[in-house]
Amino acid sequence: RLRAEALLLLPGRAKEALQYIDECTAGAVPGASASLPFTGAPWQWLRARGLYASNQLDEAVAELQGLQARGEGAEAAEALLANAQAQAQHKGKGNDHFKKGSYEAAAAAYSAALEIRAGCPLARAFSAVVHCNRAAALHALNKHVDALADCIRAAVLAPDYTKALSRRAELSMELRDFPQAVEDLEGLLALLEAGGGRDLEAERQAKQRLQAARAARAAQQRRADTLSTSADLHYYKVLAVDPKASEAE
Repeated sequence: RLRAEALLLLPGRAKEALQYIDECTAGAVPGASASLPFTGAPWQWLRARGLYASNQLDEAVAELQGLQARGEGAEAAEALLANAQAQAQHKGKGNDHFKKGSYEAAAAAYSAALEIRAGCPLARAFSAVVHCNRAAALHALNKHVDALADCIRAAVLAPDYTKALSRRAELSMELRDFPQAVEDLEGLLALLEAGGGRDLEAERQAKQRLQAARAARAAQQRRADTLSTSADLHYYKVLAVDPKASEAE
């Protein structure tokens, strides 16, 4: 079980840990002794944590409820179960508010979800998704810098999370930070091309966006070279100020 425990604590290895746990419990690990106890509460507890770490909250809840029903590992299972249920509830509320266009309420619900088990290594995948969702709500509220910060957090928590790179690139384009947009879109395209079950339409769109970002970066650099000035970021959006606002505002 030590290998599974270690994988669960490593960034980006939760799915690998879950696969290993499932292989162990199915007796599919090469060279493993048939006498080893790959069943029972310890492995069910490991699997529940693997599901939780992989952001499969509904499945994790079901596994934890099974542990509770057996009366094994009750205290730890109860704590994680309560957290998973609360996180799913807040995230669900955020999604509902977002669909209705209630972006302030959506951002607040996502923030509530993030406050549960903040900093827990097992919550990285979940936190990355929620940060990215909150970024969408903040973007809709024209809070571009706050949205960008959430995208950065999501990308740090889950470097292979394509939606975080895509959303950060979109925000960078609006803020006229074209070099960052190019970097993110190159990373996005690399992840899409390397992924199993390739999505050709997503790759095509990423290539189009990358081409546009590179063109914008080149044009920006030409202006900077001509005027001997720094890159022209969209400072109104950086400061969340309406371009038509008065000096007093």
